[in-house]
Amino acid sequence: SINGGGGEAEVFLDLTESGLAYSQDSIASADNVDLENEAKKMFVDFSASLGGSLLSDFVAREINYQQDGDLVASGEASTGSTAQSIGGGGGRSYINLTHYDVTTIAAKFDHGGTSVQDSSGGDITGIRSGNIRTVGDFGSGLITQSIGGGGGASVAIFNQTAVADEAVVPPSVISTRGAPVAAFAVVADAGQQLPAVTADTGLGGAGGSGNDAGDVDLTSSGDVSTGGDRIIGMLVQSIGAGGGDSRLGGVDILTTRLGAIDGGSGDGGNITLRNTGNVQTGGTMAPGIVMQSIGGGGGIQLSDTMASSIDLKLSADNSGDGGEILLQQSGNVSVAGAGAYGLALQSIGGGGGLIDNLFL
Repeated sequence: SINGGGGEAEVFLDLTESGLAYSQDSIASADNVDLENEAKKMFVDFSASLGGSLLSDFVAREINYQQDGDLVASGEASTGSTAQSIGGGGGRSYINLTHYDVTTIAAKFDHGGTSVQDSSGGDITGIRSGNIRTVGDFGSGLITQSIGGGGGASVAIFNQTAVADEAVVPPSVISTRGAPVAAFAVVADAGQQLPAVTADTGLGGAGGSGNDAGDVDLTSSGDVSTGGDRIIGMLVQSIGAGGGDSRLGGVDILTTRLGAIDGGSGDGGNITLRNTGNVQTGGTMAPGIVMQSIGGGGGIQLSDTMASSIDLKLSADNSGDGGEILLQQSGNVSVAGAGAYGLALQSIGGGGGLIDNLFL
């Protein structure tokens, strides 16, 4: 249930010669240049946003669901079960971008709306039985989100491929069509230093008030198991003032803002999870169960960026209270990978969340 625009989007961009040189759907300017002389000057500006702009009273509907039977999902960014009630726009996005190792990427990802008013997330009530098995990096066994003020869940992967001397650079101007994803590539000035893939992410909206999250009540039975890195067994969020879940791969330099800005406000709701069954993960930075009730915007981010290359910015320009969290877990919760944790339960006011293992 998403009110204010959004849904689910998957975007695959190949900025190598094989992917774009002859792709008429993506070419805005078809002037090819010689790779050997010009490829090292290629600069790509990329942005994606989960959340609307200048919205008022876009309240999400309540969700009630019941599910019986096993769920199996495989592949990068796969999820066994997803339920979202988001006011103010948003949803889910998966972006996979392939580029030459000499191409510079500057990406921006926002989780939360801009100047969104009185756009709350709805309550979510779910009863499910059966095992969940998810295999693939950056995925989840189960995601449940009630978010006010816009946001959702995103995965963005940047894949490098080596330059071939005989290749031809794609057109010097490349753009996708339509929101919420846009890409623009240009040839940089001679002598300009082009180092790496950089990304700027925001968890929390900009401005707006009255963007509360709903209550979440889940009853689940059955084992949950995952295989892969930066994959979460069970993620349950109730976030006011925008935010959600961000996963990033292949980013060299990362700047992350945690919490809403420009006075954004909204309370997190109450969360109850009654889970009967084992929860098991085995990958790097793959937590078992994460529950977050956050007022003032925020959420969780998992990336493969080195900790020393992450600039974490905590925003205090927001307001909102976290709600109550109740977990009843019958069964083992086991994690085996580096940087993984079994349980993370957070009730936070004034914005916050989890950023890799930097901020817990």
